[in-house]
Amino acid sequence: MNRIYTRPAAISVIAIVVSALILLCALPGCTTTSSKPTGKLKVTTTFLVMYIFTKNVAGDAADVTNLVPPGVGVHEYQFKPSDVKKISDADVVVKSGLGAEMWLDNLLNNAANQDVTIIDTSKGIHALKTSGTVDVHIWLDPVRAEKQVENIRDGLIKKDPKNKDAYKRNAAAYIKRIKALDAEIEHTVSGFSRKDFVSFHSAFIYLSDRYGLDQIAVIEPSPGKEPNPRSLAEISNIIKEKKIKAIFREPQFSSKVVDSLARDLGIKVLVLDPIETGELKEDYWEKTMRKNLGHLKEALE
Repeated sequence: MNRIYTRPAAISVIAIVVSALILLCALPGCTTTSSKPTGKLKVTTTFLVMYIFTKNVAGDAADVTNLVPPGVGVHEYQFKPSDVKKISDADVVVKSGLGAEMWLDNLLNNAANQDVTIIDTSKGIHALKTSGTVDVHIWLDPVRAEKQVENIRDGLIKKDPKNKDAYKRNAAAYIKRIKALDAEIEHTVSGFSRKDFVSFHSAFIYLSDRYGLDQIAVIEPSPGKEPNPRSLAEISNIIKEKKIKAIFREPQFSSKVVDSLARDLGIKVLVLDPIETGELKEDYWEKTMRKNLGHLKEALE
Protein backbone atom coordinates (compact mmCIF):
# COMPACT_ATOMS: atom_id res chain seq x y z
CA MET A 1 0.00 0.00 0.00
CA ASN A 2 2.90 2.33 0.52
CA ARG A 3 2.91 5.00 -2.10
CA ILE A 4 6.32 6.51 -1.88
CA TYR A 5 7.86 9.03 -4.21
CA THR A 6 11.63 9.22 -4.24
CA ARG A 7 13.03 12.36 -5.80
CA PRO A 8 16.72 12.51 -4.95
CA ALA A 9 17.33 15.57 -7.09
CA ALA A 10 14.59 17.55 -5.37
CA ILE A 11 15.82 16.51 -1.94
CA SER A 12 19.40 17.47 -2.85
CA VAL A 13 18.26 20.97 -3.87
CA ILE A 14 16.33 21.32 -0.61
CA ALA A 15 19.37 20.19 1.33
CA ILE A 16 21.55 22.86 -0.34
CA VAL A 17 18.96 25.59 0.28
CA VAL A 18 18.45 24.56 3.88
CA SER A 19 22.17 24.38 4.57
CA ALA A 20 22.55 27.90 3.21
CA LEU A 21 19.68 29.16 5.38
CA ILE A 22 21.14 27.57 8.48
CA LEU A 23 24.57 29.11 7.78
CA LEU A 24 23.01 32.53 7.19
CA CYS A 25 21.07 32.32 10.43
CA ALA A 26 24.31 31.72 12.28
CA LEU A 27 25.42 35.24 11.26
CA PRO A 28 24.79 38.33 13.40
CA GLY A 29 21.57 40.13 12.56
CA CYS A 30 19.74 37.12 11.22
CA THR A 31 16.11 36.97 12.33
CA THR A 32 13.53 34.23 12.07
CA THR A 33 9.78 34.16 12.45
CA SER A 34 9.67 31.84 15.44
CA SER A 35 7.07 31.89 18.19
CA LYS A 36 7.87 33.34 21.58
CA PRO A 37 9.60 30.84 23.87
CA THR A 38 7.29 29.31 26.47
CA GLY A 39 9.79 27.26 28.44
CA LYS A 40 7.76 24.15 27.64
CA LEU A 41 9.00 21.03 25.89
CA LYS A 42 8.76 21.50 22.11
CA VAL A 43 7.27 18.46 20.40
CA THR A 44 6.88 18.06 16.64
CA THR A 45 4.67 15.27 15.31
CA THR A 46 4.82 13.83 11.81
CA PHE A 47 1.17 13.66 10.75
CA LEU A 48 -2.45 13.89 11.88
CA VAL A 49 -2.87 10.85 14.16
CA MET A 50 0.52 11.36 15.80
CA TYR A 51 -0.51 14.93 16.60
CA ILE A 52 -3.82 13.78 18.07
CA PHE A 53 -2.25 11.07 20.23
CA THR A 54 0.57 13.34 21.38
CA LYS A 55 -1.65 16.33 22.12
CA ASN A 56 -3.90 14.16 24.28
CA VAL A 57 -0.89 13.00 26.29
CA ALA A 58 0.91 16.35 26.44
CA GLY A 59 -2.07 18.53 27.26
CA ASP A 60 -0.78 21.94 28.32
CA ALA A 61 2.55 20.59 29.59
CA ALA A 62 4.26 20.77 26.17
CA ASP A 63 3.97 22.72 22.94
CA VAL A 64 2.90 20.36 20.12
CA THR A 65 3.17 21.20 16.43
CA ASN A 66 2.62 19.05 13.36
CA LEU A 67 4.49 18.64 10.07
CA VAL A 68 2.21 17.20 7.36
CA PRO A 69 -0.49 19.79 6.62
CA PRO A 70 -4.22 18.96 6.45
CA GLY A 71 -5.25 17.38 3.16
CA VAL A 72 -1.83 15.85 2.43
CA GLY A 73 -1.23 12.13 2.90
CA VAL A 74 1.74 10.97 4.93
CA HIS A 75 2.93 8.71 2.08
CA GLU A 76 2.89 11.50 -0.51
CA TYR A 77 4.44 14.18 1.64
CA GLN A 78 7.60 15.99 0.56
CA PHE A 79 9.15 18.15 3.22
CA LYS A 80 9.89 21.84 2.81
CA PRO A 81 12.74 24.00 4.14
CA SER A 82 10.34 25.42 6.75
CA ASP A 83 9.94 21.89 8.14
CA VAL A 84 13.68 21.72 8.76
CA LYS A 85 13.28 24.78 10.98
CA LYS A 86 10.56 22.99 12.96
CA ILE A 87 12.82 19.97 13.49
CA SER A 88 15.77 22.20 14.36
CA ASP A 89 13.72 23.86 17.08
CA ALA A 90 12.17 20.65 18.44
CA ASP A 91 13.13 18.81 21.60
CA VAL A 92 11.13 15.73 20.55
CA VAL A 93 9.84 14.30 17.27
CA VAL A 94 7.01 11.77 17.42
CA LYS A 95 6.59 9.37 14.50
CA SER A 96 4.30 6.44 13.85
CA GLY A 97 7.13 4.27 12.53
CA LEU A 98 7.21 1.05 10.46
CA GLY A 99 8.10 3.15 7.41
CA ALA A 100 5.00 5.37 7.41
CA GLU A 101 7.23 8.47 7.26
CA MET A 102 9.77 7.47 4.61
CA TRP A 103 10.83 11.09 4.19
CA LEU A 104 11.67 11.66 7.86
CA ASP A 105 15.28 10.47 7.86
CA ASN A 106 16.18 12.96 5.10
CA LEU A 107 14.45 15.70 7.04
CA LEU A 108 16.30 14.84 10.24
CA ASN A 109 19.61 14.72 8.41
CA ASN A 110 19.01 18.24 7.10
CA ALA A 111 18.07 19.67 10.48
CA ALA A 112 20.71 21.32 12.63
CA ASN A 113 19.62 19.46 15.74
CA GLN A 114 21.67 16.54 16.97
CA ASP A 115 19.92 16.46 20.35
CA VAL A 116 16.36 15.87 19.22
CA THR A 117 14.70 12.80 20.75
CA ILE A 118 12.77 10.52 18.38
CA ILE A 119 9.76 8.70 19.82
CA ASP A 120 8.91 5.74 17.59
CA THR A 121 5.36 4.85 18.57
CA SER A 122 5.52 1.45 16.83
CA LYS A 123 8.02 0.14 19.39
CA GLY A 124 6.80 -3.16 20.82
CA ILE A 125 3.88 -3.46 18.40
CA HIS A 126 3.39 -6.65 16.38
CA ALA A 127 3.35 -5.60 12.72
CA LEU A 128 1.42 -7.32 9.94
CA LYS A 129 2.27 -7.60 6.26
CA THR A 130 0.32 -7.00 3.07
CA SER A 131 1.71 -8.70 -0.04
CA GLY A 132 5.01 -9.19 1.77
CA THR A 133 5.27 -5.53 2.84
CA VAL A 134 4.79 -4.30 6.38
CA ASP A 135 1.51 -2.42 6.69
CA VAL A 136 1.92 0.88 8.52
CA HIS A 137 -1.69 1.59 9.57
CA ILE A 138 -1.33 0.44 13.18
CA TRP A 139 -3.40 3.37 14.49
CA LEU A 140 -6.56 1.79 12.99
CA ASP A 141 -6.50 -0.87 15.72
CA PRO A 142 -7.41 0.73 19.07
CA VAL A 143 -5.36 -1.81 21.03
CA ARG A 144 -2.24 -1.03 19.02
CA ALA A 145 -3.14 2.67 19.22
CA GLU A 146 -3.18 2.35 23.01
CA LYS A 147 0.40 1.04 22.87
CA GLN A 148 1.36 3.99 20.68
CA VAL A 149 -0.04 6.35 23.29
CA GLU A 150 1.90 4.55 26.02
CA ASN A 151 5.10 4.92 23.99
CA ILE A 152 4.43 8.64 23.62
CA ARG A 153 3.77 8.97 27.35
CA ASP A 154 6.96 7.15 28.29
CA GLY A 155 9.04 9.12 25.79
CA LEU A 156 7.77 12.47 27.02
CA ILE A 157 8.35 11.50 30.65
CA LYS A 158 11.92 10.46 29.89
CA LYS A 159 12.62 13.76 28.14
CA ASP A 160 10.65 15.97 30.52
CA PRO A 161 10.48 14.25 33.94
CA LYS A 162 9.30 17.35 35.77
CA ASN A 163 5.92 16.97 34.03
CA LYS A 164 5.71 13.23 34.66
CA ASP A 165 2.47 13.45 36.64
CA ALA A 166 0.71 15.47 33.94
CA TYR A 167 1.75 13.08 31.17
CA LYS A 168 0.65 10.06 33.21
CA ARG A 169 -2.68 11.64 34.12
CA ASN A 170 -3.44 12.77 30.57
CA ALA A 171 -2.42 9.44 29.05
CA ALA A 172 -4.57 7.50 31.53
CA ALA A 173 -7.62 9.61 30.67
CA TYR A 174 -7.05 9.16 26.94
CA ILE A 175 -6.39 5.42 27.21
CA LYS A 176 -9.70 5.12 29.07
CA ARG A 177 -11.42 6.63 26.03
CA ILE A 178 -9.53 4.30 23.69
CA LYS A 179 -10.59 1.27 25.72
CA ALA A 180 -14.20 2.42 25.54
CA LEU A 181 -13.89 2.74 21.76
CA ASP A 182 -12.37 -0.73 21.53
CA ALA A 183 -15.23 -2.23 23.55
CA GLU A 184 -17.78 -0.41 21.40
CA ILE A 185 -16.26 -1.68 18.15
CA GLU A 186 -15.97 -5.23 19.47
CA HIS A 187 -19.60 -5.26 20.61
CA THR A 188 -20.88 -3.81 17.32
CA VAL A 189 -18.84 -6.11 15.10
CA SER A 190 -20.03 -9.14 17.06
CA GLY A 191 -23.50 -8.45 15.69
CA PHE A 192 -22.46 -8.40 12.03
CA SER A 193 -23.96 -11.14 9.86
CA ARG A 194 -20.94 -11.09 7.57
CA LYS A 195 -17.23 -10.32 8.02
CA ASP A 196 -15.99 -9.91 4.42
CA PHE A 197 -15.45 -6.45 2.94
CA VAL A 198 -13.78 -4.84 -0.06
CA SER A 199 -11.74 -1.72 0.67
CA PHE A 200 -10.23 0.96 -1.53
CA HIS A 201 -6.69 -0.01 -0.67
CA SER A 202 -5.07 -2.27 1.88
CA ALA A 203 -5.17 -0.06 4.96
CA PHE A 204 -7.45 -2.04 7.25
CA ILE A 205 -5.67 -5.29 8.06
CA TYR A 206 -5.00 -4.23 11.68
CA LEU A 207 -8.65 -3.37 12.17
CA SER A 208 -9.57 -6.72 10.59
CA ASP A 209 -7.04 -8.58 12.70
CA ARG A 210 -8.38 -7.11 15.93
CA TYR A 211 -12.08 -7.72 15.30
CA GLY A 212 -12.19 -10.82 13.11
CA LEU A 213 -13.06 -9.04 9.88
CA ASP A 214 -11.73 -10.12 6.49
CA GLN A 215 -10.49 -7.61 3.93
CA ILE A 216 -11.00 -9.98 0.97
CA ALA A 217 -10.06 -7.60 -1.84
CA VAL A 218 -8.76 -4.09 -2.51
CA ILE A 219 -9.73 -1.98 -5.48
CA GLU A 220 -6.45 -0.12 -5.93
CA PRO A 221 -3.20 -1.96 -5.12
CA SER A 222 -1.85 1.39 -3.89
CA PRO A 223 -3.52 4.81 -3.76
CA GLY A 224 -3.55 6.42 -7.20
CA LYS A 225 -2.68 3.22 -9.04
CA GLU A 226 -5.88 2.21 -10.80
CA PRO A 227 -6.56 -1.50 -11.27
CA ASN A 228 -6.21 -2.99 -14.74
CA PRO A 229 -9.24 -4.60 -16.46
CA ARG A 230 -8.19 -8.08 -15.36
CA SER A 231 -7.99 -7.03 -11.70
CA LEU A 232 -11.35 -5.30 -11.92
CA ALA A 233 -12.89 -8.45 -13.37
CA GLU A 234 -11.45 -10.52 -10.51
CA ILE A 235 -12.75 -8.05 -7.92
CA SER A 236 -16.19 -8.08 -9.57
CA ASN A 237 -16.29 -11.87 -9.40
CA ILE A 238 -15.34 -11.82 -5.71
CA ILE A 239 -18.05 -9.28 -4.96
CA LYS A 240 -20.68 -11.34 -6.76
CA GLU A 241 -19.54 -14.62 -5.21
CA LYS A 242 -19.51 -13.23 -1.67
CA LYS A 243 -22.74 -11.25 -2.23
CA ILE A 244 -21.05 -8.03 -1.10
CA LYS A 245 -23.63 -5.25 -0.86
CA ALA A 246 -21.30 -2.25 -0.46
CA ILE A 247 -17.70 -1.35 -1.29
CA PHE A 248 -15.58 1.33 0.27
CA ARG A 249 -13.81 4.42 -0.96
CA GLU A 250 -11.44 6.76 0.90
CA PRO A 251 -12.18 10.49 1.23
CA GLN A 252 -8.62 11.49 0.32
CA PHE A 253 -8.72 9.98 -3.18
CA SER A 254 -10.86 10.05 -6.31
CA SER A 255 -13.81 7.66 -6.12
CA LYS A 256 -14.18 7.36 -9.90
CA VAL A 257 -13.14 3.70 -10.15
CA VAL A 258 -15.13 2.72 -7.05
CA ASP A 259 -18.23 4.53 -8.26
CA SER A 260 -18.01 2.91 -11.69
CA LEU A 261 -17.59 -0.57 -10.22
CA ALA A 262 -20.47 -0.08 -7.79
CA ARG A 263 -22.72 1.22 -10.55
CA ASP A 264 -21.99 -1.80 -12.75
CA LEU A 265 -22.76 -4.19 -9.88
CA GLY A 266 -25.70 -2.29 -8.43
CA ILE A 267 -24.21 -1.92 -4.94
CA LYS A 268 -23.53 0.94 -2.52
CA VAL A 269 -20.40 3.00 -2.05
CA LEU A 270 -19.51 3.86 1.56
CA VAL A 271 -16.48 5.50 3.19
CA LEU A 272 -13.67 3.88 5.18
CA ASP A 273 -11.21 6.54 6.26
CA PRO A 274 -7.60 5.51 7.06
CA ILE A 275 -7.33 8.77 9.03
CA GLU A 276 -4.11 9.93 7.42
CA THR A 277 -5.50 13.43 6.91
CA GLY A 278 -8.22 15.46 8.59
CA GLU A 279 -8.75 17.96 11.38
CA LEU A 280 -6.09 18.60 14.02
CA LYS A 281 -8.59 18.14 16.84
CA GLU A 282 -8.02 16.00 19.91
CA ASP A 283 -11.17 13.90 19.38
CA TYR A 284 -10.95 13.59 15.59
CA TRP A 285 -9.45 10.08 15.57
CA GLU A 286 -12.18 8.73 17.86
CA LYS A 287 -14.97 10.38 15.88
CA THR A 288 -13.63 9.06 12.59
CA MET A 289 -13.15 5.55 13.96
CA ARG A 290 -16.82 5.62 15.00
CA LYS A 291 -17.85 6.88 11.57
CA ASN A 292 -15.91 3.99 10.03
CA LEU A 293 -17.70 1.60 12.38
CA GLY A 294 -21.07 2.98 11.31
CA HIS A 295 -20.25 2.47 7.64
CA LEU A 296 -18.99 -1.07 8.30
CA LYS A 297 -22.22 -1.77 10.14
CA GLU A 298 -24.27 -0.58 7.18
CA ALA A 299 -22.30 -2.82 4.82
CA LEU A 300 -22.00 -5.94 6.97
CA GLU A 301 -25.14 -6.25 9.09
